[in-house]
Amino acid sequence: MQIPPIGSKIYSNLSQPKLIQRYKDMQSHVNAVWNAWYSQYLLTLRSFHQNLFEPNQADSLRVGDAVLLKNPTPSETCAL
Repeated sequence: MQIPPIGSKIYSNLSQPKLIQRYKDMQSHVNAVWNAWYSQYLLTLRSFHQNLFEPNQADSLRVGDAVLLKNPTPSETCAL
């Protein structure tokens, strides 16, 4: 769905009841997108951050996991 440009006369031939219905339909679509985004993204993000500070056994490191180590010595002098 594309938003008509500003100043467009795309809805000039519609009556007021049809415009109101079109507005309600568009608002319904906006609400559906918002509810899907809220339920799928925000709640997942919230649970991720809750688990970030309360690790459990399933979140612990295992053999084969990639980790990032911070070493204060320059990489030229780092012993491998």
